[in-house]
Amino acid sequence: MVIARMFGISDRRGEDDHSSRDGMLIAVSPFAFLPPTDAPTKRIYHLFRALDGRGFRLVIVTRRSKRPSLDPDPGKHGFNNVLAVIETKDSRYCQLLNVEGVLKTLRSIGGGRVGGVFASMLWAAPAAWLLSRLTGSAFIFDDHNFEYGRFSYASSPIRHAVRALEGFACRNADLITVTTEEDRAELIRHYGVNDGNVEVVRNGTDVEPGGGRHSRELSRQGFGLRKDEVVFGFCGTFDYHPNVEAFQAMREVIAPSLREEDVAFLVAGKGSKRLGREDGEHSPRIVLVGYVSRIEGFYASCDCFLCPTVSGGGSRIKIIEAASFGLPVIATEKAMEGFPAELRHEGIMVAGDWEGIIGLARRFSGDEEFRRRKTEAARREAARVYEQCSWHRIGQGFSEMVYNRLRGEGSRSASPLTGASPGSKGEVNR
Repeated sequence: MVIARMFGISDRRGEDDHSSRDGMLIAVSPFAFLPPTDAPTKRIYHLFRALDGRGFRLVIVTRRSKRPSLDPDPGKHGFNNVLAVIETKDSRYCQLLNVEGVLKTLRSIGGGRVGGVFASMLWAAPAAWLLSRLTGSAFIFDDHNFEYGRFSYASSPIRHAVRALEGFACRNADLITVTTEEDRAELIRHYGVNDGNVEVVRNGTDVEPGGGRHSRELSRQGFGLRKDEVVFGFCGTFDYHPNVEAFQAMREVIAPSLREEDVAFLVAGKGSKRLGREDGEHSPRIVLVGYVSRIEGFYASCDCFLCPTVSGGGSRIKIIEAASFGLPVIATEKAMEGFPAELRHEGIMVAGDWEGIIGLARRFSGDEEFRRRKTEAARREAARVYEQCSWHRIGQGFSEMVYNRLRGEGSRSASPLTGASPGSKGEVNR
């Protein structure tokens, strides 16, 4: 192979099967994720850690962090089998032609046999695919969600490049994982990939019911909230267009309809302080708090989690976390995609239009009996949501699936990943 000869090594693809007997796996992330700071890095962290826990010896290739407070030492974040951490340039798009990462990785592994190369997110796919070719190993691609659909909805100028890149990655992957059945169907439809090569790996939660030691009163004081006001919470990363769009709907459509209520909207996440001027004097108040290091304190401050998302792909980790904490949820149908249908309960309120969302928010804030009933239902069901959706449970199923695939076994089987038997939809609804 020409590329292999350019790097001075042999192309071993075809010499042996994708055996994992040596247990070495290269894991490529386009983001610094130690520790995780948002939804994408939470997924990356937990899936990488699950592979580590399964016994794979990991070589992690990751982007160098802009934040000096982040510690890239995997041993301090629960990893036990990491051979090396290779940090590359601090740019998402540098990962697309990550020559630095490829060369450093090849030098790091020497002549060791690699069982597979795992790319988390589209931006990591080119380097991971190249490494899989150069090492003669399997290429595993966690696409999170149908990226072309998201970029197309936003009329992004790079949407056609995203489609080409995503199609290339999907057609060359030995195994593709996504977060919902909807995303799986879109990848099969758009790129013609074998449906046996695409698996659903749900998003999960590490937020325990009640949030452990977090005090509602102290958390509210920290965010400048009053004890007696009804607080609707929303969180996310606000360089992500669907989250900005959801916040705009909250501020411009929902909040003006609740002016007669004693209500506050608490908005957290990277970039939230750039969303505009806070309204801290008039009801409903909008309180922007920026990045929160301990998300349990945010959830403890809220009476209800409000998710007015109308675009984007995948499933929303924030809804799974809010439900596992024990918060009532008001959400659009779009926001509920990927949330297991069997875990919906009385405390999860869903509407198909703004009139319905506003009606639920108004009733929740103004009707004490309605609020009490929904809150009790959410707290009662929190343990069940956590049990079914914990990252530990999902990670175990995911790592076992990867292990079996590298041994040439398994496809679309019943597991904690999908909750479904072969051929079933598994889920009906980031």
